[in-house]
Amino acid sequence: MMIKKPLPRGRGFLSSVASGAAPAEFVSLYPRLAGEYKVRLVPFFLDRVIARRDWFQPDRIHPTAAAQPALLDTVWPQLQPLLKRGVAR
Repeated sequence: MMIKKPLPRGRGFLSSVASGAAPAEFVSLYPRLAGEYKVRLVPFFLDRVIARRDWFQPDRIHPTAAAQPALLDTVWPQLQPLLKRGVAR
Protein backbone atom coordinates (compact mmCIF):
# COMPACT_ATOMS: atom_id res chain seq x y z
CA MET A 1 0.00 0.00 0.00
CA MET A 2 1.43 3.31 -1.05
CA ILE A 3 1.98 6.31 1.18
CA LYS A 4 3.24 9.63 -0.03
CA LYS A 5 5.74 10.34 2.73
CA PRO A 6 6.82 8.94 6.06
CA LEU A 7 4.23 9.77 8.69
CA PRO A 8 5.34 12.81 10.66
CA ARG A 9 4.48 13.09 14.31
CA GLY A 10 2.38 15.90 15.67
CA ARG A 11 -0.49 18.09 14.63
CA GLY A 12 0.63 18.89 11.08
CA PHE A 13 -0.03 15.45 9.60
CA LEU A 14 -3.02 16.27 7.41
CA SER A 15 -1.63 19.51 6.09
CA SER A 16 1.77 18.01 5.31
CA VAL A 17 0.30 14.99 3.52
CA ALA A 18 -2.32 17.08 1.73
CA SER A 19 0.41 19.33 0.39
CA GLY A 20 1.80 16.39 -1.59
CA ALA A 21 5.29 17.35 -0.51
CA ALA A 22 6.74 13.86 -0.75
CA PRO A 23 10.22 13.46 -2.22
CA ALA A 24 10.00 11.96 -5.71
CA GLU A 25 12.42 9.16 -4.85
CA PHE A 26 10.22 8.08 -1.93
CA VAL A 27 7.03 8.06 -4.00
CA SER A 28 8.67 6.21 -6.90
CA LEU A 29 9.86 3.44 -4.58
CA TYR A 30 6.42 1.82 -4.33
CA PRO A 31 5.74 1.23 -8.05
CA ARG A 32 9.31 -0.04 -8.48
CA LEU A 33 8.98 -2.54 -5.64
CA ALA A 34 5.53 -3.65 -6.80
CA GLY A 35 6.96 -4.39 -10.23
CA GLU A 36 10.04 -6.09 -8.84
CA TYR A 37 8.02 -8.39 -6.58
CA LYS A 38 5.09 -8.71 -9.01
CA VAL A 39 2.48 -7.57 -6.50
CA ARG A 40 -0.47 -5.24 -6.87
CA LEU A 41 0.00 -1.68 -5.68
CA VAL A 42 -2.77 0.04 -3.80
CA PRO A 43 -2.53 3.76 -4.55
CA PHE A 44 -2.14 6.29 -1.76
CA PHE A 45 -4.65 4.98 0.76
CA LEU A 46 -5.95 8.36 1.92
CA ASP A 47 -6.35 10.06 -1.49
CA ARG A 48 -10.14 10.04 -1.30
CA VAL A 49 -10.36 11.13 2.34
CA ILE A 50 -7.41 13.44 3.01
CA ALA A 51 -9.29 16.63 2.18
CA ARG A 52 -12.20 15.76 4.48
CA ARG A 53 -11.13 16.74 7.98
CA ASP A 54 -14.52 15.58 9.24
CA TRP A 55 -13.56 12.05 8.17
CA PHE A 56 -10.71 11.95 10.70
CA GLN A 57 -10.75 11.23 14.40
CA PRO A 58 -9.63 14.02 16.76
CA ASP A 59 -6.01 12.81 16.47
CA ARG A 60 -6.21 13.85 12.77
CA ILE A 61 -4.40 10.64 11.80
CA HIS A 62 -6.99 7.86 11.90
CA PRO A 63 -10.03 7.91 9.59
CA THR A 64 -13.51 7.62 11.08
CA ALA A 65 -16.23 5.10 10.23
CA ALA A 66 -17.65 7.64 7.76
CA ALA A 67 -14.42 7.43 5.72
CA GLN A 68 -14.45 3.65 5.37
CA PRO A 69 -16.47 3.46 2.11
CA ALA A 70 -13.97 5.82 0.44
CA LEU A 71 -11.04 3.77 1.76
CA LEU A 72 -12.69 0.62 0.41
CA ASP A 73 -13.08 2.28 -3.00
CA THR A 74 -9.31 2.83 -3.01
CA VAL A 75 -8.32 -0.70 -1.96
CA TRP A 76 -11.00 -2.85 -3.58
CA PRO A 77 -9.92 -2.50 -7.23
CA GLN A 78 -6.55 -4.05 -6.31
CA LEU A 79 -7.87 -6.60 -3.80
CA GLN A 80 -10.90 -7.97 -5.65
CA PRO A 81 -8.99 -9.58 -8.57
CA LEU A 82 -6.78 -11.43 -6.11
CA LEU A 83 -9.80 -12.89 -4.33
CA LYS A 84 -11.40 -13.99 -7.59
CA ARG A 85 -8.25 -15.81 -8.71
CA GLY A 86 -7.80 -17.61 -5.43
CA VAL A 87 -4.19 -16.55 -5.14
CA ALA A 88 -2.11 -19.03 -3.19
CA ARG A 89 0.15 -17.81 -0.42
